Amino acid sequence: MYLIAFLGFLVACLCLFFGRKIALSFGLADKPGGRKHHKDTTPLFGGLVIIPVFVLSLILAGLGDEYWVLIVAAILLLGMGVLDDFVPINPFLKFAIQVWIACFVVVFGGVEVTSLGNLFGLGTVELYFISKPFSVMCLVLLMNAMNMIDGVDGLSGGLSATMLFVLLVVSAFAGGSDNVHVLMLMIAPLLAFLLFNARYPGHAKASVFMGDAGTLALGLIVGWFAIKCAQGADAVIAPSIVPWVVGIMVVDTFAVYLVRAMNGQNPFSADRRHIHHRMIDCGILDGRVTLILLVFTALTAATAIFMHQAGTPDVVIFGLWLVFFFAHIAFTFRPQSYERMFRCFA
Repeated sequence: MYLIAFLGFLVACLCLFFGRKIALSFGLADKPGGRKHHKDTTPLFGGLVIIPVFVLSLILAGLGDEYWVLIVAAILLLGMGVLDDFVPINPFLKFAIQVWIACFVVVFGGVEVTSLGNLFGLGTVELYFISKPFSVMCLVLLMNAMNMIDGVDGLSGGLSATMLFVLLVVSAFAGGSDNVHVLMLMIAPLLAFLLFNARYPGHAKASVFMGDAGTLALGLIVGWFAIKCAQGADAVIAPSIVPWVVGIMVVDTFAVYLVRAMNGQNPFSADRRHIHHRMIDCGILDGRVTLILLVFTALTAATAIFMHQAGTPDVVIFGLWLVFFFAHIAFTFRPQSYERMFRCFA
């Protein structure tokens, strides 16, 4: 399994390196202009490498039959994303397709949120007949959240890798070797992508972008493993911890949707209200924005896990997340408050 993951990393690196000119020749590229602040036309095919490499790794590892639902769903999202990169799809049609794919995953993949744990201190909250629609809603939210957070070099790929790594570590300590192996196969091509997409010394700008094809599929994959790790007899993480693992992008998406709706805008319309846009507008460099949000995600997830291990009630862990949730919404309505805080990082 370790060898397959290493091969996946190498294959992804080679495909990303040699595929850039091919992507540009087919017009699969993101051009500067509008809300975008990158200056060069950049190949838009990261997802077309990450997801196929992950799928091939699963097949080589003999896990194709076990994860066939995830494979089919990821490929469908990949196809829709590629089409959208070439010919923009109506947002409501795209949303309907996402809902259909999420239903497929919940019904045939068994990825279902049946219990929320003791979130309110009154006993375990069982979802019963609303478990399937709630699960579909969660998956669709994560797909869109991952897509919307993809506005800074290294951010969507880095957040995906961070969240999946948190689940991998928790699974490893809980003895869930199956989860560890599959998560490792997913993280490997993500790390290869970050070599080309993230900013670091000697690499001043992204040479490859993810594209909708990648972000939508990654959102689904993160949702799949977050639910699998928190539900059922083989759960390795408490449901109250999951919001902290996927927190920053989910909270930001909720807040932006709410602000747009209250301003009479289409919730799917594009603007610069996302947290990474606010940080950039305050003068924080792109690379630093990504680093701050990745560190924040890792630290808050680790803190929630340690609190749970120390015996902190679920109601307290979830209550603290709600404080963060409503505080971010309040800051989104009053961006000047965030700007004062963010300027200390500029």
